[in-house]
Amino acid sequence: MQMTELPAEGDQLKGDQLKWDQLKGDQLKGDQAEGDQLEKDLAKGDRAERDLAEFIAKHYSGRVAEVGVGHRPHLARMLLDLGLDPILTDREERLLDGMRVEKDDIFDPRWEIYQGAALIYSIRPPLEMQLAIGELAAALGADIILRPLQDEVADLPSFKRRLVNSGRASFYLFRMKD
Repeated sequence: MQMTELPAEGDQLKGDQLKWDQLKGDQLKGDQAEGDQLEKDLAKGDRAERDLAEFIAKHYSGRVAEVGVGHRPHLARMLLDLGLDPILTDREERLLDGMRVEKDDIFDPRWEIYQGAALIYSIRPPLEMQLAIGELAAALGADIILRPLQDEVADLPSFKRRLVNSGRASFYLFRMKD
């Protein structure tokens, strides 16, 4: 096996250096393009969130409840700015972006948190959570908005379901059956 000798420190390999610079430049251009696409995707996501907030504000007033807020209070913040009273729930009580998150287990809900809510919504809830949200909303007489991860949408017995496209926002709206 033949070993190639490494250049001594300070030696320059002009041809190789030019090739390296060109490759590095191409990589940077690729990284920039990916970064631009990421920013566009984020802006699109922000627009979809804004469109959902505007839909909710147009059709509901007063108290609305988000189940499983996680670490993304953006929609609730927009709703607050649009004059609604969002209640945030999750497994841990805390402050999130200056908003209080109530500790709640949707499978054994604290009813007093949700009293007076005309709408219960959740972003990317798993099926079992959707079913629990349905039971809670049915007992309260509230509507439900779900934005599932993909096409994972529960059939909620007491509700009619329809897919809504409002601007860039796509979500399922559940209303009590007549």
